Amino acid sequence: MRPFTLILFLIFLVVAGWYFSLQQRGNDLSIERGAYQEDERLETGDLATQEPVSIMPEETVLPPREEEITPQFPDLVDKELRGAFADLKKGNIEDALSVFQAYEDENELARFGAAVSLYRLKKYDDAVYRFETLREEPSFAFPSLKLLAFSEYYLNRLEESNEYARMALSLKSDQELNDLLKKVKDELQRQEGYISEESGHFIVRFDGHRHGGLSRLVLGFLEDAYRDIGREMDIFPEEPLTVILYTERDFHDITHIPRWAGGVYDGKIRIPVRGAENESETLRRVLYHEYAHTLVLRISKGAIPLWLNEGIAEYFSGDHGVRVGQVIPLASLENSFHKLSGRQVGLAYLESYSAVSYLKDRYGLYYIKDLLERVGEGEPFKDAFFNVFGIEYDTFLNSWGK
Repeated sequence: MRPFTLILFLIFLVVAGWYFSLQQRGNDLSIERGAYQEDERLETGDLATQEPVSIMPEETVLPPREEEITPQFPDLVDKELRGAFADLKKGNIEDALSVFQAYEDENELARFGAAVSLYRLKKYDDAVYRFETLREEPSFAFPSLKLLAFSEYYLNRLEESNEYARMALSLKSDQELNDLLKKVKDELQRQEGYISEESGHFIVRFDGHRHGGLSRLVLGFLEDAYRDIGREMDIFPEEPLTVILYTERDFHDITHIPRWAGGVYDGKIRIPVRGAENESETLRRVLYHEYAHTLVLRISKGAIPLWLNEGIAEYFSGDHGVRVGQVIPLASLENSFHKLSGRQVGLAYLESYSAVSYLKDRYGLYYIKDLLERVGEGEPFKDAFFNVFGIEYDTFLNSWGK
């Protein structure tokens, strides 16, 4: 056989092997059909009240808006900076940041790009430092002040957030800043008298009189989650995460979420802790769940179906001891659980957990993280799902657990 013909033949074998491996991964789905049995607790409704579950806010995309990420500078002729802003827009934040940092000492636009990149990476302290140098420059004043307000908010420096928001609004009206000001005012009132304790990776804010004996337990669980989930997902954020402990009443007044929710992540982890001192396992599960959300959002930038987001968080919170099939259509769990009844909510979380557990058992956690990373880098979710698992997303929705 001639060398050229041999090379073509080898290429054919590699491509064919790749294609059939994808087909096999997709066909493996049929093995799972009917494997899950509806637990008898579905009939009694016990699954809906097993323990508090958390909730993701319906809006999880943080400012800045697109026009604030890529402001219109008519003199932007530098090809590398144009490319870096294009990368930032597509979600290739690390690539964009490396370019911006190479020029930021001598170029204010590059410094602004670096600041926005760091903000998007949730490295708020580093972002604040750069925005501070730009807030008096006319071309950058408003977006810098706005993002300073949001950065300080996520760092739980509420007084500073309030000041920057007011300064930005003196330059331009903005509904997001008006909403932020209202939220900051409410939180300042609710957190009056709160104190803070810190560990290597977390800052816990709490009422020292009501919850002083709980902070060490919370920090211990959070550091365990940082280690355990980080090891499985191979991600260990450097910047500290704020966690706020509320009374049940203050929690619902602040978050305005359904009463069945046992925690929320909206840039900060917020949990109600009434009776939690006596329910340490429930507290551990909620904290693991919420911390998992922070990593999923960090990797995927939030562009994934809700059932996948919640299913991953439920997987890391601990084994449920039971799985179900597709009782509620999975497609109806892509955007929100808010309109479900109490019994349906428990089932929605269990079903999300079951679907993710299937993907993990069949393909491995590495492939789930690969899916999150692809989406975070700008690949459309359905394309990423097929490229990772070898099955069309719609086919999965119509086949899994039936």
